[in-house]
Formats: sequence, C-alpha cells, structure tokens
Amino acid sequence: MRNLSWVFTLGLIACYPAGAAQMTVAELQAFCTSPSEEAKVACGFYIWGVTEGANLGSGSEQESPGKLREKKDKLICMPEGVGKSEMQQLVTDRIARDLKKYPDDRDMPAVSFVTAVAAREFPCGQQ
Repeated sequence: MRNLSWVFTLGLIACYPAGAAQMTVAELQAFCTSPSEEAKVACGFYIWGVTEGANLGSGSEQESPGKLREKKDKLICMPEGVGKSEMQQLVTDRIARDLKKYPDDRDMPAVSFVTAVAAREFPCGQQ
C-alpha cells in the first residue's frame, strides 16, 4: 500500500505542469471577442489588472526595503475617469488593428501588448 501511495504521488508530480505559460495576444483577443459573457468579463479584468499593475510599477521605485516612492519620470499617466470598460475597448480595438498589419504579434505575451497600449495612449507629460 505504501508503494502505491508513492507511485500516485510521483504520478501527480509528473503530470503537474512545470510553469504556467503566459497568455498570448491571440488568446486575449479570443477572450475579448467571445460570445461568452464570462470570457468578456475575464478579458476586462485581465486588461484592467495589467494596466493598473503597469501604472503602479512604472510610477514607483524602491526607496528602501519594503518602502516605495513615486518616480518623477513615470511611463504611464492614466487620466482620472478612465475605467475598465474604456481600457477593454481600447485594447480590443488595438489588437484587431495590430494583427491585421502584423499577424505574427498574435504569439507575443498579452501583458506586453496591453502595457504598450497604455504607455502609448497615456504617456506622461502629454496630457
């Protein structure tokens, strides 16, 4: 019986993926254009999460261990009032436009694409 539990445990370890793959632009587009309301909601939260994370990350630097300070030269300056639905529409439109011109971009990480859209649309110093 003890050998059986070891075999089962080793089987689980062997079947468990080593690391999760990043979502691609094509996968994000599929979520965003799906007829499923759940997929569209997932699309919106993914885009909003990346945008908020990039906004926070580009505007902060570590002052000391455990303490952040605001950077003077931020990459992204989101104006007040831009919400999840506006970002979802903006990114979805940019994906469609980009993939028509550069179809190979479908395999790039979606996080990079969403961050680039936010940085291009909301650069600091140009509001």
